[in-house]
Order: sequence, then structure tokens, then C-alpha cells
Amino acid sequence: MLVIACLSCSPERPVPGTTNEPPDVLKASSALYSSLRADLSGSLRELSAASAVFLSSPDTASLDRLRQSWTTAHAAFLRIGFIAPPPSHLLELVDAWPVQEGFLDALPAYPESGIVSDITLEMIAPTIRNQHQITSSDEVSLGFHAIEYFAFARSIEDFIDSGEPRVERRRRLLELLVESLQQDVLLAIPDDPTTDGNTVFSNLLSNLRGSIAGLYTETTQLVRDPHARFAGNSRHALQAQIGVLEQMLFEPVNIGSRLVLANARTAGDITHNVRQIAELLGSGVEDEEIVARCGPLLLGLDHQLREFIPPGPTPLP
Repeated sequence: MLVIACLSCSPERPVPGTTNEPPDVLKASSALYSSLRADLSGSLRELSAASAVFLSSPDTASLDRLRQSWTTAHAAFLRIGFIAPPPSHLLELVDAWPVQEGFLDALPAYPESGIVSDITLEMIAPTIRNQHQITSSDEVSLGFHAIEYFAFARSIEDFIDSGEPRVERRRRLLELLVESLQQDVLLAIPDDPTTDGNTVFSNLLSNLRGSIAGLYTETTQLVRDPHARFAGNSRHALQAQIGVLEQMLFEPVNIGSRLVLANARTAGDITHNVRQIAELLGSGVEDEEIVARCGPLLLGLDHQLREFIPPGPTPLP
């Protein structure tokens, strides 16, 4: 009877998707999200400051600072978005890609093309916002990748104040893009969506699975249509997201410990796949090999995580 009494007092095994989840996992996920949100806010302030310095004094040093601040802010956005993916309509305002270059500015073969050249378009925020994806998804006039184009694909001379109308419009457009990004990111990233009633754990897993689906698509496009084509650091964008997945599954959040209790074998397969992907992205292999090897691993992750989530989320293609 004493044995039976002791067993009746022992805690139940936590079941993913229920309120039996230990508070340390939920607390750790919330703390990580808050930390990532603070990183994003700081990096956006630096991007704004770097843009202002560059426009006031376009030179190699200020351009390098602008480029580095863009890379840092973009990675920060991808990290926090991996935990809580923004709604698609807000994501399109912040991180739409690929970008049609000629929609934004003149090209050698098309010297009169782009918003910069079209003097019928007033260079104000509402006009630029109305132009965003006006007839096609690659007609991008907002977000990280429009800024990326001007920071990485245009020359310093394109921004030196000379009184030439297109230079003035280009300078103003970059300024508007950075200002709009600050506003749109705040809409896209909520305060803390990592806790949501009785199904918080399954919600976290569902979000991760949705992000893995996006990562799969991004990986398959690494060679033919990379995420950060102008900056040339698309693999860095992949690494930023896998790094957050590692933080969620292992330390500091350690969701993996909960998965082990539910199904140790599948949890082990998830650990293996994540570490394989991280190792490949950090290696010196060619992008073609990343596509060939990481794609199947990400598909495997999708199927493995599905075992821990109630029916509902859409599988990878």
C-alpha cells in the first residue's frame, strides 16, 4: 500500500501539447524570444543610424557599416521569425524576395527604368508602399531586400549628392525604405507569442515545423534564386535560422528533452538531422551540395516533428 501511495504521488510524464509541460521549457522559450526581440530592435536602430551616416557621407567606410548593419538586422529578423513566423501578408512587407532590380532603379540596358527614374511617382512613403508588388511578387519596393539592393548592388557614386534628380530620388528612396522597415517589423513581430493557453507546446512545435518548411524552400533555391543574392551571404541566412532551431531543441530551451519522453527514437533522429544540417552549413562544401544534402534532411525533420503534433499543420511539398 505504501508503494501504491508513493506511485500515486509521483508526477505524470509530460505529454507534448498539454498543460503538463514543465514551466522551465515555457519560461526558457519566452526568455529566448525576448532576447531575440531585443537583438532585433538594437540591430534595426543600428541599420537606421548606419543609413543616415552613409547618406550624409557616402564613402567606403560608411558603406561597409551600412552593409554590415543590414546583414546583422536581417539575420536577427530571421532568427526571431523562426520561432514565431509572421503572417504571410506582413512577411511580404518585410522580407519579400526575389527582387526585380529594374523595378527599383535604372539598369545599364534600361537607363530609364525603375521607381527612381519615374518622376511621375512622388517620393513619399504612401507612394512607395502602393508600388510594393503592384503587379508581381518580385516588384519589391519595401523591406530588407529592397534595402539590400541599394546597399550591395549600387555604387557609392550613385548616392553622392550632386544635384542630379535621380541621385536625389535614390537617396530619398533608401531613406524611406529604412523608415518603413522599422514600422513594418514592429507589426510583423509580436511581443511574445510563445505562450498560448493549454496547447503552448504543440504551438511551439507547429511554428518550428512551419519554419522548417520555409527553410526547405529557401535551401532548394540557394543556387538558382538565393535569399540574399545581392549581399552574397544566403548561407549565413540559413545558418541564422538553424542556429535558433538548435537553441529551441537543445539549450537553452531544451524542447528535445520533452520529445525524448514521448518518443526517444524519433527525438534522436531529429537531433541527428539538425546537427547534420548545421555541420553542412558551416562546412566549405559548395552550394549545390548543400541543396542536395540538406533538402532531404529538412524533409526528414518535417516528418519527424509531425509525430509530436496533433493533426492540422500542412506538410512540406
